[in-house]
Amino acid sequence: MKKLRNKKAFGAVGYILPIAILAGLATFLFYSSSEAMTYDYIGQSSLQVKGTSKKAESALEWTKMSASYSIQQSIYELAKKGGFKETGRCGRYSSFNVWADISLENKEVKVEECYPTYEEIKTNLISFFDEDINEYFGIYPSAYIPGEYSYSLGGSVEITAAAKENSKIAVPIGEGQFDKIASFPGFVSAPADALYVPARGRIDIETIRQYHIEVLQKYEKLCRKMGVEPYPQNPGPCYITSGYRHPAYNKEIGGARNSQHQLGLALDIQVGRDVQEQLRWAQAAAENDVGFKGIGIYPRDSHIHIDLRQGQEIYYIGSGGKTLASFQNFEDLNNRIT
Repeated sequence: MKKLRNKKAFGAVGYILPIAILAGLATFLFYSSSEAMTYDYIGQSSLQVKGTSKKAESALEWTKMSASYSIQQSIYELAKKGGFKETGRCGRYSSFNVWADISLENKEVKVEECYPTYEEIKTNLISFFDEDINEYFGIYPSAYIPGEYSYSLGGSVEITAAAKENSKIAVPIGEGQFDKIASFPGFVSAPADALYVPARGRIDIETIRQYHIEVLQKYEKLCRKMGVEPYPQNPGPCYITSGYRHPAYNKEIGGARNSQHQLGLALDIQVGRDVQEQLRWAQAAAENDVGFKGIGIYPRDSHIHIDLRQGQEIYYIGSGGKTLASFQNFEDLNNRIT
């Protein structure tokens, strides 16, 4: 009987501890965002936090299912490529990677073996897995799930993933004023007015449509001004390559710390690698009938950046998430390039 009572006592503590944590979190949320939140009845904040906890549990379950499907998919993709990620060392034949190159020289048969090494297979499998699982993370409808992990491969095709930083899943507590539930200290470094809303896939246009429709309206004007219809089905001129980025995702891909993508005010659009073509699109985007205020060209890439930032206009040359040079008007940008 004594052992049984101990179990009951432990069970009571097990319930009290999470309740105390949730109560503390609810208090913190109230004081950190009291100006934006109003409650219709006593206990509403606790119910909101409880709902958020359930959403977080659902997101964690999604990660488990994503991992299960992703390992199967990555093995299939690796097998199709013959153990390689891209083209094998001996090239390809009829869409298959070649494992051996057989030739006849001076009536002698020569064989060059090109089998992938065990280390290559491990590396390639993990690479496929990382791509596949992030695709699942990107389409989860109710939360942004960070996808930056370190992987190790064990026996029986077992992949172990360890988050590079403490994982925090951003789950909105409700609509409107509750969208910034994830903005408590330590979550991610981002502009103060960044949107904290669930990501709708990697190229998120719908969040911009919901919060800053004027960005898309000006984008449509720009496309038609350049003789291209907006929202092409296949990548081509004026194809959107980046829209809204959740601050955690922006950090994950190495985006600029104060990126306008986090505010839902920016787009990256495909225009081609030719620098003069990028300048032509940049000039059109800056003109008054379109009116973008932040414009960046990327000579090493095939897109330009356009945004509707607040304050002074800026024109820049970028590479990755870094600004290489910035200017106050298009003429100075053009003169620097030409």
